[in-house]
Amino acid sequence: MGIGARRIDRVALIAAVGIAVGGTILHRLQPDGLAFLTVFPVWCWWLPGLILAAVGGRQASRRVRVVVAITWVFAIGLSSDTPLALLRPTHPLPRQTQAHAAQKLLRVVSFNTGSERYRTADEIGRWAPDIVLLQESYPRDDVAKLAHALF
Repeated sequence: MGIGARRIDRVALIAAVGIAVGGTILHRLQPDGLAFLTVFPVWCWWLPGLILAAVGGRQASRRVRVVVAITWVFAIGLSSDTPLALLRPTHPLPRQTQAHAAQKLLRVVSFNTGSERYRTADEIGRWAPDIVLLQESYPRDDVAKLAHALF
């Protein structure tokens, strides 16, 4: 393996660790000026980090690979909201059952109306909400018509 390839491997490993540590710091502190970097969930950082670790770990010693892996385990654990949040994509949301209806839960729906003005009542109505929060709201008269159609 040439000097250039070793340098690429070393840079890839450093980048993999940098993403893990930097991502953890960003997700813990969440500075406003860097909000565009924390928009993505924690697990979105796994792919580039794992690719860089795989590229950099080709010729690295076992000890270096273990250190990179442990860094990533700690980074993911520290930057996620809860350990269950990491499993979220694999667990479906619970469906509303008769038991939920019997508990008389309050259902709040937040809806970004955007440019879908005419489909809004149907879309929101399917959720049978008790309270509706509109983002990018309509003019007052249109909101009144929507409220009348829903409630």
